[in-house]
Amino acid sequence: MSESENWCCPNCFSDYAIRSFIENSEEEGECDFCGARNAKVMLVSTVAEFVDEGIARKYENAAESVPYETAEGGYQWPVSDIQEILCHEEMIFDDACFKCDRDLVTAITRESRYYTVPLVEQCLIGGEQYMSSWENFCRIIKHDSRFTAFMRFSEITRNRLLDDPLLDDVDFDEFSLAMFWQDMDDLAHELLIEIPLGRTICRARMAEEKEEKRRATERKPPTDRKDALAMLHGHETEGFGHEDLTSPPVERTKNSRMSPAGISYFYGGEDAATCIAEIRPHLGARVYVAEFETVATLTVLDLAELPPPVSPFDGERYSLRFEEEQKPFLREFANEISKPIGPKDEPLEYIPTQVFSEFIKNNIGRNPIHGIRYKSALKKDGVSVVLFRGPDVSLSPERWLRFKGASRVRIHSIAYEYSQSDGGEEQ
Repeated sequence: MSESENWCCPNCFSDYAIRSFIENSEEEGECDFCGARNAKVMLVSTVAEFVDEGIARKYENAAESVPYETAEGGYQWPVSDIQEILCHEEMIFDDACFKCDRDLVTAITRESRYYTVPLVEQCLIGGEQYMSSWENFCRIIKHDSRFTAFMRFSEITRNRLLDDPLLDDVDFDEFSLAMFWQDMDDLAHELLIEIPLGRTICRARMAEEKEEKRRATERKPPTDRKDALAMLHGHETEGFGHEDLTSPPVERTKNSRMSPAGISYFYGGEDAATCIAEIRPHLGARVYVAEFETVATLTVLDLAELPPPVSPFDGERYSLRFEEEQKPFLREFANEISKPIGPKDEPLEYIPTQVFSEFIKNNIGRNPIHGIRYKSALKKDGVSVVLFRGPDVSLSPERWLRFKGASRVRIHSIAYEYSQSDGGEEQ
């Protein structure tokens, strides 16, 4: 009996899509590889055909797309064989199958139509990294087309749809990015969520004695009954008040990850501990923690919980562009905006995240986007929120937030987690 006529079961695989495919088999019996009994089983040849379909969604024949120079050592981009991809890139096999008497890995790879074919990821063609990568976006925004980038991308997209001959003169980097933005709207739409009415969002600010006294003497009367009740019941602190704890006025804004100096956004968090951690107070510091309540339903791009990777063997859900281009791009953007502001950071380093935040604000979705939800880098499991609005986010009649009150706290302890950076064992 050839290996192709042997039966394998879901337990032999770790990839959810392949497991599901075998679990839908009408055959039951003993697995010829791991020995599982009364299991759903499927012929190796049938599974290999299914695996090949997934490989075709993500990879292609390097001989048809990658330059080959004998004098330079062969293919000019990294290529892999089918076994390397299945074992080390996609990691479709369960660890237990490597301990079996029969070799399922060899059985699957020999049945594959790609058994002798050098393979390369489709998204790598044309460069070591695809031209829509975060690194390339940063390079273009910082050193090439900072203020007209999206106008240029829109022009390229429009010309492409009209089959304009002028497109032949477009730089490949610009063309790739233009196509990236064309698809981003539909794909990012899947990540939009609503923050409902009545949800609490916190905001923290370090206490400043001189500023507290000055602001207390300038305190304006409450603007409505709820604000008056907050002050009456002691929720309005003696130092900083509502105006001091909402988004800053434009003349007091500083360079931030998502907003440059001169543009005011509301930076908050879903709980007090996250907000306090984000401003990095020293031991013994006094901190104001304000609570705001949503009075409008807010639509935000949720980057705090990016969807898990979709297997290329999942034919119904896998999208090469989203999985290998958009999702990594958004993940890098989310990592960047989560980083704390450093005292020695160069303003130039914030420009890509500021520009892309502006793009999200004005170009993503069919309705206005109010902000972004993202992970805190300073509080484990903490979630931060930025709203694209200045002080009128809570001070204007058309406000999104209502000021509930504030408290002043003192920092009693600070905990740190660390690991060795010299290659030693993590602590």
